Formats: sequence, C-alpha cells, structure tokens
Amino acid sequence: MSDISRTAAPARGAPAFGARVLGAGLALALVAFAALVATAPALATVRTASHAVGLIPSRGSRTPPDGQMPVTGIVSGVPADPFGRFAFADVPLSDVTPENLRRFDTVVLMQVWPFELSAAQEATISRFVTNGGKLIIFDSDETTRNDYSWLPYPARIADGCVNCGMTSGFSRILADNGLISFNQANPSYVNLQELGERTDAIGDANLLVTLDPHWNVSAVVTNAHGETGAVVASAGNDGLIIYNGYDTDYVRPSSSSAWLCLQGSPPAFECPAPASGVDWLAKMWYQALAQPWGSAAAAPSAPSTLGVGQTVDPAQVTAPSSLRCVARRRLSFSFGKLHKRIRQADAYVNGRHTLRVKARNLTRLTLRKLPKKGGYTIKLILTTQRRYHLIMRHHYRAC
Repeated sequence: MSDISRTAAPARGAPAFGARVLGAGLALALVAFAALVATAPALATVRTASHAVGLIPSRGSRTPPDGQMPVTGIVSGVPADPFGRFAFADVPLSDVTPENLRRFDTVVLMQVWPFELSAAQEATISRFVTNGGKLIIFDSDETTRNDYSWLPYPARIADGCVNCGMTSGFSRILADNGLISFNQANPSYVNLQELGERTDAIGDANLLVTLDPHWNVSAVVTNAHGETGAVVASAGNDGLIIYNGYDTDYVRPSSSSAWLCLQGSPPAFECPAPASGVDWLAKMWYQALAQPWGSAAAAPSAPSTLGVGQTVDPAQVTAPSSLRCVARRRLSFSFGKLHKRIRQADAYVNGRHTLRVKARNLTRLTLRKLPKKGGYTIKLILTTQRRYHLIMRHHYRAC
C-alpha cells in the first residue's frame, strides 16, 4: 500500500465546494513550490560521514585476525573522535548479499582474502560502490597478493610480508586531506615517525598497485626490498573506495586496552603510551569512517597512482640519449640492468597509454610510430614479478 495519504472523493450528489477549495489551495501550493525549486540550487549527493557500517567478516566469526579495529570509545589521545557516532554491525561472509548490504552506507573488508568471496558476492560489493556506498579496505598483514580486479576501479596488492614484523622501510604522506595529512594543523595529521618507531605498521604494510587513473594516493611506503607502492589510496565518484595497507597489529581495540608496541616484551608487548598519546592506526580508521563522499562532495585530494613506484633512471633501461633527436620514430629499451624479472610493460607517450606488453620475463621493449615533430615525454611503467611498479620518465624530440 502506498504511504501517500488520499482524500476521499465527495459522495455522489454532494456539493463539491470543499474539493474545489482544496484543489485551488493545492494548486497555489504547487505554484509556490515550483517557484521555490526554480530559484533553489540543484540538489546533489553528499554523505557527510559513515553512519551504518557493516564489518566483513564478522568480528569473532572465525579466529580473529590481528589488529581488530576499535568500534567503541574514542581514538586514544583524541577525545574529539568518538566511535559512538557510527553504528557498527557484523556481516559474516555468508551474509554478503544485496539484501543485507542495503542496510549500510559503508562496508568494510577487514583482513579478507578475496578468494573467500564468491563471484556473486564480489559483484554485490562492486554494485554497492557504484550505487553510492563507501567501501573501506584494511587488509594488512593477514593477507597478501589480494586481487581487487572485480572492483569498479581495479587494483591489486603486491607481494606483502605476512607476520614478518619488519621495522625497516620508509613511509611518506603525499596529501593534506581528510584521510591523512602531513600538516600538523590539520585534524587528520598522522605522525609517521612515531608510528614507525612503535609498530610494524610500515614494515609489514601491504601496498596497492594499479594502473587505473581513478585511484589517488595519499601515502606511500618503500619497503625493505626498495619497492614502493601506495599504502593509503582512494577512488570514486558517487561511491567511494578507501584503501589502507598499514599493518594494524598494534592498534588498540578500545581506548581502555593496554598500549602495545614493538619494544614490549612478548607475548604481551605492553608499553607505556607514546609521547603524543595518540593511537595513529585508530585515528586513520576513524578518519576513513568520517570521510565525506558523494558526487557533490570533495574527493580526497591526492596525486594519481600512475606516478607511484620505484623511480628508474633512464640509463637503467638503456634508454637512448635525449641529446639527439629521434629520426626513425622508434625507440628501444632493454631491462637487463634492472636485475628484476619484468612481467608487464606499459608505455605512455605524452600521458596517453600507447602500448602494453606481457611476458614471463620481458627483457626488451620497442616503441613505434612516435610523434613526427616537436617534443614528447615517454613514461614506462614496468611491473615486476613481485607485482611492484618501476617507473621511468624521459623527454625526447622528433627530428
């Protein structure tokens, strides 16, 4: 039954004066409403923050992974960031259906291996995003090599290091947005130095690798092998995907839990509070939940993922010298000096994707039909066996 109330028609033969008055009043109201709409700005979709959050898989539905994110209390050290503003509910893997996900505006894949999801469930989560939902992915360090090619904006995870406890490596924040910031005056500021000193969040991070230009990267990690990738990234339009690959072993499940850190003695690893008093892992979790989204919301401003990877000097791929002009409209590159197995090469000429080559061990690449005149920039993105990107940029001019 429709929930629109209806006015009963007058009985046959009864005067219709009341109906005429109601009709005239309704007409005037509609005219006034039309005038208001004509002068009002167009409505647009904006979701100011997550409200109903579905956690996949259900907390406690199997042996709980390390780093269960807090859902009660506050972000330790930041009383202004309460988790009570969000309504959390468990969604076991078996309950990932279109009907169940309609209850939420946000769903979280927390340490989920995609192979645990059926093709139908992957399609359900993908449609949830395209229909305007927010998807948050925290997948380190219980998983590695996750394939997210089924998402609206495909991506995957490079070779991680499950339970390695690595403390080497380096992380850098590229953005000043609501997910993470290098600006201490921004409420979303994260102190990576303190995070790296106390936890394995950087050393054991999982890194997002993609060539989809919709992804923007807010922070990167260079691991102990010298491989670089995105650790905080986002992509979306009306819906939004947020990826965070910092390892969460040492997050506080609640603000009343003991502080844990690398310096603590096993098995408890308990430590005094850090100098800041802030749980930076919990803070990034809160900020992902608090991030606005929608077609009219400002997306997290950050560089494109196409520029993220280990920079390669042109000499390492035996790139021809740029001192001479290119007369034959053809250039060749060799990868032997890299001492890495290359599985895929993508070439961009003046920002346009012109070539993709795949092989078990790619050793050489030739570009043809280059511009006939003027200057142009070539960018090569080489994907290694460990699924990371090596990036070379070089400028040439045609003869």
